Amino acid sequence: MREVYSNILLIVGWLFLTFSFYLFLLAFIEINALYIGAFLLILGLISLFASKRIGNHSGNFLSLYR
Repeated sequence: MREVYSNILLIVGWLFLTFSFYLFLLAFIEINALYIGAFLLILGLISLFASKRIGNHSGNFLSLYR
């Protein structure tokens, strides 16, 4: 069950990172997107770190490949 939670956190973390990158690009138009993007970036990194800690993944926690 820990592997399932770990994989879910890994997917959510990458989604947050991808969406935060999009919001950083949108920040040139609207400044509020910068704050939301920074928040999602932090959430994404925390999710990836938690995924690494919960699961038994070796290597870099930013890597999609184990």
